[in-house]
Amino acid sequence: QAAKANGSSGRLPHVQVEGVDAGHAEVERRSAKMAAQLLAEVKALGAAKVRHGQYDHSGDKRRLLGLVAELDEYDFLRSAKEYGIVMRALAGQQLWREALAFLPTMLRRNVEPDVIVCNVAINACTRGDAWTASLAVLQSMERCAILPDEVTFNSLMGACGKGAEWSRALFLLTELHIQSLEFNTYTCNSAITACQQGSKWDHALSLLEELTRKLVLPDIITFNAVISSCGGNWELAMHLLLGMSKQALTPSVVSYGAAVKSCEEGSNWQAAFQILARMRGDRVAANAVVIGSTIAACGRGSEWRRSLLLLDELPHADGRKTRSDALIAHNAAIDACGKGMQWLQAMKQVDKMKQGNICPDLLTYSTVISACEKASKWEISLGLLANAHAISIHPDRIMYSAVMTACEKSREWSWALWLYADMVHRSHCPDAMACAAVVSACGAGREWSWALYILEEALRWQVALDLRACSAAISACVYPGLWAQAQQLLQTIRRLQLRPDAPACNAVISACESASCWREALTMGAGFVQDQLRPTLLTLGAVARSCGSASHWTPALTQLLEAQKNDLTPDTVLL
Repeated sequence: QAAKANGSSGRLPHVQVEGVDAGHAEVERRSAKMAAQLLAEVKALGAAKVRHGQYDHSGDKRRLLGLVAELDEYDFLRSAKEYGIVMRALAGQQLWREALAFLPTMLRRNVEPDVIVCNVAINACTRGDAWTASLAVLQSMERCAILPDEVTFNSLMGACGKGAEWSRALFLLTELHIQSLEFNTYTCNSAITACQQGSKWDHALSLLEELTRKLVLPDIITFNAVISSCGGNWELAMHLLLGMSKQALTPSVVSYGAAVKSCEEGSNWQAAFQILARMRGDRVAANAVVIGSTIAACGRGSEWRRSLLLLDELPHADGRKTRSDALIAHNAAIDACGKGMQWLQAMKQVDKMKQGNICPDLLTYSTVISACEKASKWEISLGLLANAHAISIHPDRIMYSAVMTACEKSREWSWALWLYADMVHRSHCPDAMACAAVVSACGAGREWSWALYILEEALRWQVALDLRACSAAISACVYPGLWAQAQQLLQTIRRLQLRPDAPACNAVISACESASCWREALTMGAGFVQDQLRPTLLTLGAVARSCGSASHWTPALTQLLEAQKNDLTPDTVLL
């Protein structure tokens, strides 16, 4: 009213507009300040994992997701740079799916992604071992007319490397050449690492040669990746290791470790020791990884004594990583003892591990039990299985199978059967090895009914049976003379597309002999041709005995002619 009286009706609305504008500006300033604070905290949380190496901080992940949700809810993300900060933080916490979800969000909010944001998304997929998703990002870039750069291709090749997709990595390298982007050491290393994951040493070596042709100097990462790709080609690995000096590069412990690993895969413990000696000469301290690979190489060469001596060179395990590496080395030494039939030494190594604060794992117990199984120490194997349960190590079917095999060798069919039942009770589906062990144990104990029952159960569960399991069931039919069941099992072998061998067919003939079924035995002997098998003296002897016991001397004498026809010298049994 006063305004109207003064004839200035337009001033008050003008003041109100200015107040509104000022209020909006203040809100904008506060929003910007809040957004900057949230982004700074997001950035810090994303970097915390990389800086401290914390791989299991669920609290950090929850806090980060909460901050990101807040930024999204209040529409604080308005530029590609801000989206990039959020996506990079999510990638740092292994939340690659959440990071990738922001690409379509940007498009919906009319924020154009740039090559930097797309590279962040690809890097997130690389960290999450999602190479297919990273290639999908590349396709999105093509649809949005975003030109990839060197970082794009390097990240993509890194993702393909983790997925052992070496061929795709090489295709991407070709695309990089087509687009006239820079081919540098880092790019080559990404492609070589992909070839390393696929064990394609020839392609990795070609890339190294291409790098040299382009007068681009390889670095230590280049050589480490090429050496790691050599697999069992230890001669090439050693050649590359020695060739590093020509490039004025000093091999690191990783370089030596990759070369020793190649010697392990090539079963050449002597070469592994040569590399170890060179390390000492170059004053490079061998870590648990290098020593573990050397021990494993010794194990493949049945040098269990050298394996145990190398354990004394293990550095003190004072952290999670070093304890894990030391555990691998000890397991390799135990495996070497098992291959050398030194079950007692294998047991002693478990005690040494406990004294050194190295906790045995599932592989440790499996390896020790395997060593005891080879020596037919079934009671000790049972004790180790019980010990594993006691310390909350859950035995798998491989461990159960090894204990059952030990029982089988000692003809402890009741224990083998109990272990089989316990394994099934603990929801472990039996495999061919377990079935063969328990069927063979029951057969040796003349418990043919159990043997046939276990095999029938395995067939019902669609276990991928092998010839050993079926042959063991046939052998169980010999003593009671169950020739019809034995013949049915032989047909089962053929139905499983397995090729019967001479021992399996001989067992069927022996079952016919036990049942005094000489005609069936004679037919089986003649049927060897069907399975493309040559009869053995055992075959001919079983047929001759079967015919002789029924006083049919003519077909019995025919077996002597069969022996001559197959270039077999008749033994005393056949005669």
